[in-house]
Amino acid sequence: MRRSGAASASPLAVAVVATKAVLLVMLALVLIDPAWGNLEGKAPVARALLYPSVALVVPVHRLLWPSTRPYPWLSDLLLTLSGFTDILGNRLDLYDRVWWFDDAVHLAVTMCVSAAVVLLTVERTASAAPVRDRAIAFGMTAGLAWEVFELVSFVTRSSEAPTAYGDTVGDLAMDWLGACLAVWLVHARWRHHLADRTREEETHGSGPAGGTGPGRVFRIGPGSTNFERISAATGETQCTRIVTTRQRRPGPTSGGSTSTSSCVRS
Repeated sequence: MRRSGAASASPLAVAVVATKAVLLVMLALVLIDPAWGNLEGKAPVARALLYPSVALVVPVHRLLWPSTRPYPWLSDLLLTLSGFTDILGNRLDLYDRVWWFDDAVHLAVTMCVSAAVVLLTVERTASAAPVRDRAIAFGMTAGLAWEVFELVSFVTRSSEAPTAYGDTVGDLAMDWLGACLAVWLVHARWRHHLADRTREEETHGSGPAGGTGPGRVFRIGPGSTNFERISAATGETQCTRIVTTRQRRPGPTSGGSTSTSSCVRS
């Protein structure tokens, strides 16, 4: 089992290391000559400091706070791609040559960083609500911070100033759409994973974990009283929450009670 996990993680690990290495090389070249990356007057030094910091978030966090969980290669790659995409796009002059490239980058980068944050901070058994809240809150906050950074660092002193308002509104719209796509992709993948795991457990005769009927009940979020039942056959939600009713025990003595749990189906 360990060999299988390591083998499946190795392509991601190679991609992460390669992306970080290329990013650092490109940033070094930009610091030496901003014209190499078409970043003259576009805060090249600030970018050279920001992008490596983002790329090192996951490994530094893992170094300072070790965990027994597998290394989050996918989240690390998604965060690293945010800076890599911008530097490569400027180097190839795609922002000026392709009219829709800036919108595409905002959508893709916000989708990547929002998905990375959700993967790092939200449990896989969570419902759509916490995934949505975390992704959109972080994605829009990061997008707004980037627009402020651009405005303060170079936009007001560049030829882009007359169109800055419309460009900012469009960028934020793409950021919102990217965060929403992250919600859909991550949560859909998690539901598919839960359905596959339930199907595998039932195939091997482990049976349901609780309630009635086929499938398994998963708790939605830590300390929550809401549950989700995933059908082994269809992957559809069958049970949305568990309702617990308490009844006082009959008899002359008081203080005793019994509780009964029932499954409320969607």
